[in-house]
Amino acid sequence: MLHNCVKYATNSNIMTITLERAGSVVRVSVADQGPGIPEDLQDQIFGKDFRREIHQGLSPGFGIGLYTSKEIIERHGGHIGLLGQDNGGSIFWFTLPL
Repeated sequence: MLHNCVKYATNSNIMTITLERAGSVVRVSVADQGPGIPEDLQDQIFGKDFRREIHQGLSPGFGIGLYTSKEIIERHGGHIGLLGQDNGGSIFWFTLPL
């Protein structure tokens, strides 16, 4: 998630990382002020081989980072998600049991 913020929010100098305990889980959030993720793509972003076009072409990589993160987090009993806005900025988050 941190890597994606740096990779895709190239026009933003601010990234906010939040760690909070909520009962028996810990929640980690990474917020950026990048270009945002269109609503119609938000349900696909954790899928295998999903890559976001930026600038004039595709960003380097295999498109499995968020998919792999989701698999690992869910296998440890956690959840992962995205709060994104079309007009800019995204908040990726995950929870894990303590």
